[in-house]
Amino acid sequence: MRLLRICAPVLVLSALQVCPLVSAAPDAQRSGQSSAQPGLQPPNPLEALLQARDAARRTRSANNLRQLAVAMHNYEATHNQFPAPASYDKQGTPLLSWRVHLLPYLEGKELYNKFKLDEPWDSPHNKKLIAEIPAVFKSPGSKLKEPGMTNYVLPVGKEAAFSADKPLKAADINDGVSNTIMIVEVADSHAVVWTKPEDLSYDPKKPLAGLDGPYAQGFLASFFDGSVRMVQRDTDEKVLRAMFTPAGGERIGQQ
Repeated sequence: MRLLRICAPVLVLSALQVCPLVSAAPDAQRSGQSSAQPGLQPPNPLEALLQARDAARRTRSANNLRQLAVAMHNYEATHNQFPAPASYDKQGTPLLSWRVHLLPYLEGKELYNKFKLDEPWDSPHNKKLIAEIPAVFKSPGSKLKEPGMTNYVLPVGKEAAFSADKPLKAADINDGVSNTIMIVEVADSHAVVWTKPEDLSYDPKKPLAGLDGPYAQGFLASFFDGSVRMVQRDTDEKVLRAMFTPAGGERIGQQ
């Protein structure tokens, strides 16, 4: 079995350094004058602390997305295709999410073996396993209290890389693996039960739908080259749509 290890750049967002306030110079103190420059406000320690925590959450989430991207490629190396968004029974009923089938490539073989793969995610047996969600599927920026929820989903649709009725192979990413989005971190309003075969229904007319949080700058996404990037919220919609299509013929930077 050929397993891949992807050494791709991951967005590392360092915590904001908080510098102590510097007291006025002795001469200024004696003269009653302040050494602060006119128009400059002293840093707010609370705001700086909140920014540092936000940066730490982004870093942890980026690491989760990178692990998922590597696991996706290892799955593809074994099965010659990426995992489908859902598995189905003979009647075409969706059963389990791609996240469940990725478990053997995330050191989760023991948990994977607990599932009854021929039953749906909410069967009496499989439903008990929702609470055993692996840490890699938990978004550090999520505020949801309900157990078993994940913000990491595939964009699924006719103009996205993944579709419900067609397997995806590495050769299908004609626009370039570094230009095409694989997995996104969605807002809490679009989070799903991690075992449920449910993802982001991508709409090219509203490419930012479901991606409005938890970061003010934009949303985190892993690309098919294994990299993780913060996609800025003010990105041109033509460029954004090009990032989702695997074979649209677009080239990022040539829009």
